[in-house]
Amino acid sequence: MKTLRAAMIAGLLLALPSVASTHCKKCEGKDTCPLKKSEKSPATSFDSMKSLTGSWKATQVKDGKKETVRVTYKVTSGGSAVEETLFPGTPREMVSLYTVNQGKLQMTHYCMLGNQPRLQETKSQDGEIALNFVDGGNVNPRKDKYMGSATIRIKDAKHLEQKWVAFDAKKPFHTEEFSFTREK
Repeated sequence: MKTLRAAMIAGLLLALPSVASTHCKKCEGKDTCPLKKSEKSPATSFDSMKSLTGSWKATQVKDGKKETVRVTYKVTSGGSAVEETLFPGTPREMVSLYTVNQGKLQMTHYCMLGNQPRLQETKSQDGEIALNFVDGGNVNPRKDKYMGSATIRIKDAKHLEQKWVAFDAKKPFHTEEFSFTREK
């Protein structure tokens, strides 16, 4: 039994280099390898989201009163997801998870409305990422209220803007805009 286990482990260890390899044997990983180029995934928007890790703060006027709005970002799930928590520790707290699906940034927004709209990247350029509704859990876009679009603009390492548009029966009805400054 020990011999069989040792042989299986040795076989797995020998197979690892070929499984982990992201280039063909012919080119030996040179920059001209077509597989090596595909290794550079189109996840640049996701990398931008990862760069937001930390705490951010904004001031917003709501019902004639100034309020502080916070958002936090953390990389989770072995680097395959970014967790955003908007209004942490308040009754309005909402979580969104950003991942990459078939080369595009995707967000699942766990909304205080009790639904989970899924938005997908439709445009990404010059530090701005636009996401639009694709589908979701517990939401019927023909009759429900839901988060229908989001725009994230990373101005620099310390400044972030967000625009969230809520929809009601497929029509925009409410917009929230935030200008965040990095806290830490």
